[in-house]
Amino acid sequence: LCTTAAAASNRHQSQQQSSSIIEPPKQTWVLDSVPGRADPSVHGVLRAISSLPTPIPSKSWVVDTLIKEHKMNKAIAMWIATNLRESSDSFEWIFDLGIANELVENFTDQNIPQMIHDVTVMENEEDGSQFSSVQLVMAGKNNSWTDGVVEELQSIPSFRKRSS
Repeated sequence: LCTTAAAASNRHQSQQQSSSIIEPPKQTWVLDSVPGRADPSVHGVLRAISSLPTPIPSKSWVVDTLIKEHKMNKAIAMWIATNLRESSDSFEWIFDLGIANELVENFTDQNIPQMIHDVTVMENEEDGSQFSSVQLVMAGKNNSWTDGVVEELQSIPSFRKRSS
């Protein structure tokens, strides 16, 4: 999610800077984002980090606060703190928190397989253009990756072509 939010923020800034057509990305990474609905834990994490006051004094403060006030697992709190960067005398999120919240709110409205299909470009034998690379990372313990979801993603031509 954090990577997705950062990419969306960067894409939004690029769109504001240029009115030209945006080229498909050379690489798209889908990091354990199962099409359909966001896991309720994602909403909880975003609510928790959105409630933190700024400026953020330290990474350890974030970890301690998430554990004590939001009853978050220590490993998750520590992972979340990796998404902070130092800025003068405090810390800030490496992604746009507003965009992250918006992405999660609109996640169920998205047709992820169609979006992946739209950003991939198949190899064109006439001009030698290549399709963009789509990498799918599925967490082994995530039960949301059903056979139907995987089959739908594998039906996208660029996934089919790459797997052969």
